[in-house]
Amino acid sequence: MSIQRAWIRAGIVLSTSAATAMLTIAALAAIAPPAASAVGHAPGDTVTSAAGTATPAGSPASIKTTSTLTLSPTTSATAATRPGSPAAPAPSAPAPSAPAPSAPAPSAPAPATPAVAKKTTNTTPAASTGTATTTRPATSTPSAKKGVVYLTFDDGPGPATPEVLALLAQHHVTATFFVTGSNAAANPRLLSAIRAGGHAVGDHTWDHPQLTTLSAAGVSDQLNRTEAVIGKTRCVRPPYGDTSPTVAGIIAARGERQILWDVDPKDWSRPGADVIVDRVMSQVRPGSIVLMHDAGGDRSQSVAALRIILDRLDTRGLRSVALPQC
Repeated sequence: MSIQRAWIRAGIVLSTSAATAMLTIAALAAIAPPAASAVGHAPGDTVTSAAGTATPAGSPASIKTTSTLTLSPTTSATAATRPGSPAAPAPSAPAPSAPAPSAPAPSAPAPATPAVAKKTTNTTPAASTGTATTTRPATSTPSAKKGVVYLTFDDGPGPATPEVLALLAQHHVTATFFVTGSNAAANPRLLSAIRAGGHAVGDHTWDHPQLTTLSAAGVSDQLNRTEAVIGKTRCVRPPYGDTSPTVAGIIAARGERQILWDVDPKDWSRPGADVIVDRVMSQVRPGSIVLMHDAGGDRSQSVAALRIILDRLDTRGLRSVALPQC
């Protein structure tokens, strides 16, 4: 009896243990969520078992602890990694953008080009008859040399020419005489004295007309007649400084230069010796061409002014020489 009771008790214990185990398994199965929802599957995703069989997500066959997941391309990023699987690599940081090129430094401004002063126009002398003057710029001015000026005398040779030559000789300087053909023909000895003193001689036409009022043939005739008396010269000064491209072209075609002036004291108008001196000395600079007259009327004021001008030029360290191009 004792043995029989022991077996009965053992069977009851075993039955109770088995029942307990089955209840536990059933409870676990009841509380375990579907595999598909554990990893966030959307309807229509598939779950592949270890055996490689694909079943619809959420079916009982898909609920195995050994199952692995195959995600469709539409699976969200948060469901792409199962717990315990290697983490998906973090997206690489975007490459830093290249720094914007710095703006080039502004270039230094170009140095301003210095303004070149143009020669101012000068009022030209009237003829000995008192004709109104015209304004013309000086042309063919020789290069300025330190301490050098160019005294020039128009309309001779005439009664004042010997005194002018004597003053120039006293100061050991030279000048340029623009002579008219008619006066040169009437005073050949004075023309020779000019050349003997080392002075230059230029063509001032035959009888002092305004060349711009003449035809090309008329201009050439004025110059040719004077040249026949004084010989070939390299310089021409149009009377009154009255010139034009046509006149200048005729002179150039002859191989000669047109010479005007920089300083005009208007000594022909006889304003007084002191006025002539002041006008010259206030304007003269190294390289200046000074216009004066030794004929064409009474030139006593011009001679008196020349005496003072030469002294003051000496004081300022300036000396007159003949125009080198003549």
